[in-house]
Amino acid sequence: MRADRGARADRAIRLASALHSAGVRANHRVSLVLEPGPARSATVAACLRLGAVVVAASPDLPDAEVASAHAAARPDVVVGDRHGLRLVRRLRGPALWLAADRPRLADRFVGGALPLVDLVTRHLLVALPPAPDPHGDAALLFVPPDRPGEGPLGVHWTHEDLEALAGASGRAGSAAPWEVDGAVPGPGRRSAPRGARAASVPLALDVLDAAGGWRHRHASTGGPAPARRPALV
Repeated sequence: MRADRGARADRAIRLASALHSAGVRANHRVSLVLEPGPARSATVAACLRLGAVVVAASPDLPDAEVASAHAAARPDVVVGDRHGLRLVRRLRGPALWLAADRPRLADRFVGGALPLVDLVTRHLLVALPPAPDPHGDAALLFVPPDRPGEGPLGVHWTHEDLEALAGASGRAGSAAPWEVDGAVPGPGRRSAPRGARAASVPLALDVLDAAGGWRHRHASTGGPAPARRPALV
């Protein structure tokens, strides 16, 4: 089990380095349109380390709404499998397209996505930027709307929000692959993100699970974190 965690951590660090070398920076939005697996886990962990914003849609949304959600997010990078890349093939903004599996020649029309493994292979391990701002956006999660007839609802989660959720859900004991001494939240810190739509919590937990028990270390504050309502798209 420990060897598996080490392999996952190494994969995440290498991918974070490759994405950074390819130009991915803090606050860049990275659309994930792929099924759970090693590639998805490494991508989520790499994005959180770089301060890039994970864009994900609830599995409860139909394909057409998943596509519209990612279009509304205006991502800078797309990472997907064959099905996911086909869903978002009409996006015009992303500068980098990555395929979780090596595309067949017949699939090249999807957008000419570079295989994820090739991106990692092409770039040497480089120094990563400083840890992201805990108040910065970590994820933009799209969930079914409150009322019929409306489009998908997008909720922003900050790194601090995810940290609080990890602590509240019992995921606080597992440090992120880039941390040396994962610290626990200080006394008085809220136990769950205030104002976040309840419907986005399961998807946020899924993001945490994919990252392998994500944690973010930051300086302790003197009191409780201020109440904020995550911005809605």
